[in-house]
Amino acid sequence: MRFKNILLLLVLLCCSIIGVAQERTVTGKVSSVKTGEAIPSVNLHLPQQQRTISANEDGTFTLVIPSGRTSLRITAVGYVTKDVTIEEG
Repeated sequence: MRFKNILLLLVLLCCSIIGVAQERTVTGKVSSVKTGEAIPSVNLHLPQQQRTISANEDGTFTLVIPSGRTSLRITAVGYVTKDVTIEEG
């Protein structure tokens, strides 16, 4: 009986770790509000993960982020820094 309880506890623990570690992929394109043109080589910083990526020459990017609410800081030379929150769903 004790073995079954320990096994059940391990299974539940593994399921909870898998649920917490889920990630999602976010894709997008950074463009100028004034002209609508793409802004190349924009830096996208994820403070919680201490990670920064750069958008492509056409302003597109792909990020793998943790599930839940995530902050994103967008910076580019000659533009105002923008902080955004990415919500779940």
